[in-house]
Amino acid sequence: MLVILAIMTADKLKLVNQKLSKWFNQLKIILLLACMCCFLPNLYAQQSKEYVRKAIENWNLFMRNDLNALRDDAFRTMKRAYAENNRFALNVGKRNLGTYLSRTGRHEKGLNFLREAAVFFTIINDAELAAETWNETGNAMLSRGNPKESITFYMRSMKIGKESSNKTASFLAESNLAQAWLQLGDTLKALALLKHYKTQCLRLEKWESTSNAYALLGQIEEARANKALAMEYYEKSASYGKRSNSVLSIAQAKNNLAIVYFNQNEFDASLKLFRDAYSLRCQSGNIRSIAESLFNFGDFYFQLKQPKKALSSFRRAQIFAYNKKLIIEYKDATIALVEVLKSEGKFLEALTEMELLVKRQNRFNQEVNYRFEKENNSMIDLERVESSINTDLLLNEKSNSVQNISWIIYGVFSLLIMAMITIALRKN
Repeated sequence: MLVILAIMTADKLKLVNQKLSKWFNQLKIILLLACMCCFLPNLYAQQSKEYVRKAIENWNLFMRNDLNALRDDAFRTMKRAYAENNRFALNVGKRNLGTYLSRTGRHEKGLNFLREAAVFFTIINDAELAAETWNETGNAMLSRGNPKESITFYMRSMKIGKESSNKTASFLAESNLAQAWLQLGDTLKALALLKHYKTQCLRLEKWESTSNAYALLGQIEEARANKALAMEYYEKSASYGKRSNSVLSIAQAKNNLAIVYFNQNEFDASLKLFRDAYSLRCQSGNIRSIAESLFNFGDFYFQLKQPKKALSSFRRAQIFAYNKKLIIEYKDATIALVEVLKSEGKFLEALTEMELLVKRQNRFNQEVNYRFEKENNSMIDLERVESSINTDLLLNEKSNSVQNISWIIYGVFSLLIMAMITIALRKN
């Protein structure tokens, strides 16, 4: 009888032991999950917000077509990011604002925002965004007139781009890097980079990028007086532009071909291509390229000594640029118009045009300065908010550090108790 009771008691103890072990294993999992929730930043939640995703999409779209929209999007994103203390969104906004500033001539401030964003994306190991942002930082440095310094940023973009799942990120900067070497006078290195870039684009069937690469290759060969090769590259640029359905790429390729035909004295073919390019640019709605085409018509007729048609074309270019507030294009068209007037002996009309140009430039500069002042005030407000948030974060970190230590001690203590109980149960 005693033996039976002993066996039954042992079985019950074994069952209790198994239940306790199972309960402690579950407790371990719960504690580990709790620790992960407490100590790991919820970066994914920051990245997955709809307005953040939209701001990332808008960056590539707006910087090519609407810089003012890019500025507005940057301010909206940054203000909301500050309100939510969303560091990821904040740096997405800084990238947009930095791009806008650098592309409107305020390179120093633009570079600061771009570098901050690029460093952040590098630290969190978002290789695609980091590669894109380092590339744009290089563009800002290049447009500031520092090709040698820009190379460093392009190289960083290519290096970190190799870690991205997006295959284009690893060679994204090669085309811009080639232009930096061109500015430094190393044409052979530029050609080698462009050819590699073009090969990679072909391999991944990136037809628009392929078209742009051939266009740049054509410009280099045209400058080297290799007209036949330049023509071949421009024709390929047009061909791949059609495959990409990129209206602007096709238009640029036709415009380049028109210049080559003009230099070969094939004026009818040249004019047809200039008209085709203008028509396509009108379809695209890109106002700067439309202004360029209108100017090209004037230049075409002026060089063929057809002053009436040249005057008419330059006047159209001038009016279009003024209405669209393209001050650089307006200035170029006006100066060309003045040259035609002077060649015709119309010096009083030429003087009137120059006086009007000075007045309109002054008015435009006042408008630009007013806009810049408003933007600077907005940036100062954002900097104040950031400074305030950073101060609060510093204070919170000091108080949270005590809490974190308490949680760590609690966690270690709990694990020790579980270990001791497990050892004791095993002995029994």
